[in-house]
Amino acid sequence: MNRMNRPFTRFSTTLCLLSVIFLSGCGTAPKKGPDLMQFRARSDFQGAANLFLAPDRKPRYDRNNLHMTLEAAKAFHDAGYWQLSNEAFAHAHQLMPWKEDTVDTPQEVLALLATTATSSAFGPYQGKVHEGGFVDYYRALNQLMLKNENARVSFKRLQERQRNSVVQLGAFARASYGSMREGLAQNQKINAASSTQQIEGQLGRGVAKVRPGVMMSEIQIAAGDVMSALFRATSSDPLDNDLSLIQPLLSSAAQSAASDEGRDFVRKLRASIDQTNGKLENKVIVVYEDGNGPGFNEYRIDLPMYLVSDKVLYSGIALPEFREGNAAYSYLLVGEEGDRTAVLTDINRLVGLEFEKAYPGVVSKAVISTIIKTAAQYAANAEIDRQVAKQKLDPLVAAFMKIGTAATQAAFTNADTRAWRNLPNTIQIAVVDRPVSGLLKIETANRQPVDTLSLDEPGNYLILVKGAASQMGLAVSLVKL
Repeated sequence: MNRMNRPFTRFSTTLCLLSVIFLSGCGTAPKKGPDLMQFRARSDFQGAANLFLAPDRKPRYDRNNLHMTLEAAKAFHDAGYWQLSNEAFAHAHQLMPWKEDTVDTPQEVLALLATTATSSAFGPYQGKVHEGGFVDYYRALNQLMLKNENARVSFKRLQERQRNSVVQLGAFARASYGSMREGLAQNQKINAASSTQQIEGQLGRGVAKVRPGVMMSEIQIAAGDVMSALFRATSSDPLDNDLSLIQPLLSSAAQSAASDEGRDFVRKLRASIDQTNGKLENKVIVVYEDGNGPGFNEYRIDLPMYLVSDKVLYSGIALPEFREGNAAYSYLLVGEEGDRTAVLTDINRLVGLEFEKAYPGVVSKAVISTIIKTAAQYAANAEIDRQVAKQKLDPLVAAFMKIGTAATQAAFTNADTRAWRNLPNTIQIAVVDRPVSGLLKIETANRQPVDTLSLDEPGNYLILVKGAASQMGLAVSLVKL
């Protein structure tokens, strides 16, 4: 090797390593969890649950990872492992900063926003406002299936959370946007322009598929309020059968229901409960979870936006793009009369609403991260030019080095696309009289049989039905309340 090239070789190696270390500190791709969707594509709920179980059937997942814990808890619920699901959801409740009695943005979330405002490192998963509600909702369902009296506690927690959720969403949106705006102001000292005027049209792509006109009240889970009311109306404790406690729940559900048929269902249910003075008997409650819920894809805007010069070969933004979920069987037909399940909660509306409120902060954070990484690229390439000029080296070598720093920045430009993947597309409910024959027939919308259930004993029953993919069968669970 030519002695003259040795100093530059050492320099170039060191510079490459420093560039990778610096830029990688500005962006960390999220770790991919088990491939749940492969199993849900076949409605294989047992297979999905097995991803989180060791060979001895004990839970096996990272209990310090909220994202994984939520997905494990829901996978156990879908498979009918009620106790395992309950334990996982209880732990998720401890990890999640959004508590049922939290009215404002939790300090943990504010701290995360503050510490990551100038970095694209994603940090630990903090959960979403609506996800906190689902934690309590599924805990209550698990306890009903176990005939556990603690269902009352979970429903009370859910009611408290529902009352606070609209305020929480508004507080989070303000905190997120304010923190990002402050971060942008602090980074004006970097030799880069922070205007995004030339790409404003592309920035809107992230929320282009969010459904318009969704009210803030829809962050509440209408199916949760209905189930809270039904729990009270079917309870054997007379203190639960109090119309003054049941009616507000149904009023809330009517306001946040995601469909006209859902609102009509709630009105009829309220009239039925009013007529019996808060007590329901010999009823069958069918809760149907249809399809796979929404998520996020990454999209890039790869443009030399901030430091346009020969010292910057790449500058880009990576942003999350809202993706709607998919239905499986649309609705079910229950009983001899073929009563339709009504859509009460559309997960697309909840997730899209919360994402839209947080999106200005998401964009601002991506801009900050790009400014920092592009400034690092500028500095690295300026050092390359200085060394080339000082040592009179071949400019072609410098060009290849600059390509390397640009490629490094591109590789570490990522969007946070984490989401609770095994939530359904919609939650639907039907309430029918227990059939005199003792046999309840359930069919799909096109009259394909799902199951015929034996309900011989008088009383109230709860049936959970789950179908994640069309033409792949449905899972049915039954308990006498």
